[in-house]
Amino acid sequence: MSGLIHPFKTALTFLVLAGMLLLSKSCHPQKRLAKESLSVFKPPAVLVLFPDFVFKKNDKPLDMSGLDTLNEDQLDSVRYYNSHFIQYIQDSQLVTGLADALVDELQQYGFDVFIENDLDSFFRMDRPAYVFSLAQAELEEGNEMVTESDVFDDTLLYYKQFDLRFVRLNLWYEINPVNAGEEKPGVYFCSFFVQDRLKGRFWRHPLFLEVDYKYRLLEVRPEDVYGLASYAGGRSASYLFDHFFNRFHRSRVMADSSHAYWHYNRLTNSIRPAGENRFVPAGE
Repeated sequence: MSGLIHPFKTALTFLVLAGMLLLSKSCHPQKRLAKESLSVFKPPAVLVLFPDFVFKKNDKPLDMSGLDTLNEDQLDSVRYYNSHFIQYIQDSQLVTGLADALVDELQQYGFDVFIENDLDSFFRMDRPAYVFSLAQAELEEGNEMVTESDVFDDTLLYYKQFDLRFVRLNLWYEINPVNAGEEKPGVYFCSFFVQDRLKGRFWRHPLFLEVDYKYRLLEVRPEDVYGLASYAGGRSASYLFDHFFNRFHRSRVMADSSHAYWHYNRLTNSIRPAGENRFVPAGE
């Protein structure tokens, strides 16, 4: 009834706001502790290693006869040579772009970075250090069906489907300790992708009332795939910083039982929960 305040809704609103306030206050001490750890954290020395080749996989459906007569190797070959991108991507250029961005960003984050030419210097160190190697890189091509829809006059539903292409770069890194006591090695996964970009909207003609979808499709290009590799290298460096920082923070502040995993943004000098933007232990 208009003009009346429902007592139940008022009480419910109060409880929700009170809960949000308590949650906000509970996060502040944890963030303050994380910032204190960040102020004294120093990234370790790392030796970075990269593979010479990239695994490639085409997951797009094939509209061809006789596929059921092929073995797995033959089918992979047919998929490869019917790919739109991966058969034209040069492994060396892709890995170099990723490696250059990774090393540069690690240095920006304060790591003492060694490369393959520095093996002797790295292994002569007597302080704890780590070998950070890209154990496997996989370039995956596929399609994703996207549906755009809108409603006119509250009842008329219009939709249009698009088969968008994507390229995903899957990365598996090994972190092996050197001079680090009983610390065990680990394998970690991360993934990044680029996709056709669709920009459009439904439009109805004011006179004829016909509905059409006006759009512009920005398709993925080969240079976007190389750009994806550089982006993945930079993000991998930030993930590695977060990996070591969170371990340091948890060993230093035993009172922090929140199990929050923090991400540090060096450009804004800020810290926040990482969410899904992090290394994932292989197998999880």
